[in-house]
Amino acid sequence: MNTYTMTEQKTIITQGLQQSLNILSMNNQALETYILKEIEECPAIEVDENPLQYINSPKFYLSSLENKFDPLNLNIYKGERLEDYVKSQIEIKFFTDKEYAALVSMIGLLDNNGYLKETDAEISRIIGLDISKIVEFREYIQSLNPAGIGARNFKDSLLIQLKLLKKHDFIFEIIINEYLEELSKGNFNKVAKQLNLSKEEVKIYFKEIKALNPKPANGFGLNNQTYIIPDILVELNKNGYEVTLNDSYIPKVVLSNYWSNIKTNDIEIQNYIKEKYKKAQSIIQSIEERRKTLQKVAQIIITTQYQFFRTGNSINLVPLNLQYIANATGVHKSTISRALNTKYLSCKHGIYSLKYFLVSGTTHKNNISGDRSKENIKQEIKKLIQGEDITKPLSDSKIEEKLKLLDIYISRRTVVKYREELGIPNSIKRGVI
Repeated sequence: MNTYTMTEQKTIITQGLQQSLNILSMNNQALETYILKEIEECPAIEVDENPLQYINSPKFYLSSLENKFDPLNLNIYKGERLEDYVKSQIEIKFFTDKEYAALVSMIGLLDNNGYLKETDAEISRIIGLDISKIVEFREYIQSLNPAGIGARNFKDSLLIQLKLLKKHDFIFEIIINEYLEELSKGNFNKVAKQLNLSKEEVKIYFKEIKALNPKPANGFGLNNQTYIIPDILVELNKNGYEVTLNDSYIPKVVLSNYWSNIKTNDIEIQNYIKEKYKKAQSIIQSIEERRKTLQKVAQIIITTQYQFFRTGNSINLVPLNLQYIANATGVHKSTISRALNTKYLSCKHGIYSLKYFLVSGTTHKNNISGDRSKENIKQEIKKLIQGEDITKPLSDSKIEEKLKLLDIYISRRTVVKYREELGIPNSIKRGVI
């Protein structure tokens, strides 16, 4: 093998490895964006049309719309309650006292997303006004800010926003009501064919829709927060804790059969197809490797931090580091670091960054890896100080000695560090107190 061929192969391997590592470091939202981009740019990749993968996928709406809009492009009214903000826009002079009271009551029915989900008949019964008035008042509320307020659901909200922007047409309505899920999977050609539009025209429509705000109440009151879509779900069943990757909404990609069946004697076209197929195979393989690695890492975290998942108390976290996970999974330490990057886990106690479960430990006499977390040791120090003789407070050296009796071996300097992190003064000051 000549030097050029060896160098070329090394470059290909390096590029493939870099791509694999980049995909591994992506969280689910980043991976979804990456896949949709590759579907557009690489003709050898297509979406697996198996509908079973997308039936009843609760994550679709979050992935395709709710987490795609840029909050920097929204008018967010921080610190103000949605109800107060909407009420402040009512032009009181145009309404009787009874009508104003009814409007305020309707605004009070807005849910946390800014939707008015009750039917006109239900609102009529609640408020005691004719349905015709309720319809009129609903339309009035929908004319106020934030755009999309008072809609019946998120699709209705998107259509209202388009009307306010004077961009609404029947194509938008058809896409929002019938084709959002197809577009979220990257099936632009399929939708374009069904709507008798070009692929580029469909992309423009979808881009306009993604720029809208599916939750008008974002930025007000309790909704003024960052929404995180977990990458990993942990649930307790009869067999113990089950780990599931939260990727049901991410398009599943396969090699395109169309391109593999193209027959041509044109060398340039053959090379082009070969190049795209290699890229497609590499992407699909990297995505699958990412799945397997995340599954392994999550399982190690669950097994190691079992007591935490049982109680939800951070004091039950035990030492766990990258090297341990690497050894347990047979994956390099740097690869594990990428796997943990920007990813979150959801369990019954809340949503946590995967790095939350990495806990520094301490050296034990009979176990150099240790089984006491920093938090656990700090709590032991706190208990020792709480139980000390107030006339003879424990010095840091004495605390060090007492910790050894608990089979905790840390230096006096570490005792000082942990004590200060707890906000506890030294023995001299405690004696004065």
